[in-house]
Amino acid sequence: MLRVRVACPAAVPRACAGRLTAALADGGARRPASVRYRVRPGRTAVVAARLTPRETARVTRPRDVFVTSRETGRSGPKTVRALLRIAPPGGARG
Repeated sequence: MLRVRVACPAAVPRACAGRLTAALADGGARRPASVRYRVRPGRTAVVAARLTPRETARVTRPRDVFVTSRETGRSGPKTVRALLRIAPPGGARG
């Protein structure tokens, strides 16, 4: 399970809503983990995305994950990409 903190600025008139996708940076799944989210203005939420079983099995050492957030707002779509480092379950090994 991959947990990502998502924040919505207090200045926006309505909640931030979109889709968060996550896949391993070094050759992830064809269909990356994807989850919808909704965060009220001025709030922060933790969004949990489940990696595919194949990707989870490959996390035996710290790995990089591409995380993409796509939102549709009044001024058009907004996409944010980030590269995160994750550790294997039970702590960093290797």
